[in-house]
Amino acid sequence: MVPCEFSISSLFLSRGFPDQCEIEQLVDLDITNMEVALSSWLPDSSGLRSGKFDREILRCLTRIKSGLHKKGVNVVGLHSVFFEACGLNVFDKCADTLEFLVSRIQYCDELGGRFLVIGSPSARRTKFDHELSLANYRWLLDAALERTKESNVIILTEALPMCSVFQTASDLISLSKSFESDRIGVHLDVNSLLAAGDMDFLLSADLQMFQHVHINTLDFRPVEVDERRSELEQFFRILHKHNYNQLLGLEYVTPASSSPDFDSLNWSKKYLKERMPK
Repeated sequence: MVPCEFSISSLFLSRGFPDQCEIEQLVDLDITNMEVALSSWLPDSSGLRSGKFDREILRCLTRIKSGLHKKGVNVVGLHSVFFEACGLNVFDKCADTLEFLVSRIQYCDELGGRFLVIGSPSARRTKFDHELSLANYRWLLDAALERTKESNVIILTEALPMCSVFQTASDLISLSKSFESDRIGVHLDVNSLLAAGDMDFLLSADLQMFQHVHINTLDFRPVEVDERRSELEQFFRILHKHNYNQLLGLEYVTPASSSPDFDSLNWSKKYLKERMPK
């Protein structure tokens, strides 16, 4: 079986273009997979917020990718995709929302990523009933797949219990199975999983639909010795039971005013890798 892979969010690093010294420290910890929130690299980019494909952003990402590759670090995907989408909503049948998603798929392709994650609660609050919201979201995914036929980027949706549509992993498995495409899947987030009470459901779920897992704490800090120990141990038993062999990412967010704490990252990584399916 292919082993489960470990990755770190770009939100762990200082904001702005990746600092080469910080990248070297990641490599020294044997962390070579990075999942990216674009706003962490380009926090002041008006082009990023506009949602339209921007060639200047593409040139910036090409430079960043080149610098990472020289250090031996790969971008595995994008997360928090709609975080900077001012005013856009995934449940509106809207050309601007489609352009936003298509541009992110194109940026992900340029970086060499495998997936992007649609989470971001602010873009998931719907004014429509459940049936129309679902229909509009299906339209968005179908249209994005049609526009990016040459891409292999997988579109993953995160269950968000605080939103009225796709609150649980079960909802998203049903959605993904209804598509005849291997480019639609489910993102599993531990914070959301516990808030939705989905842990027991996972015991019998088809984890083949899950392409990516986020391990996080309530405040997106490192995994501490005693915090969520029992929940995480149960969660890893479930991953082992299903022979999960996709990506497992640590969503560890360093406050913008602080410096990354590589010691706590190293402890968290060791703790998680010791428990990941081999």
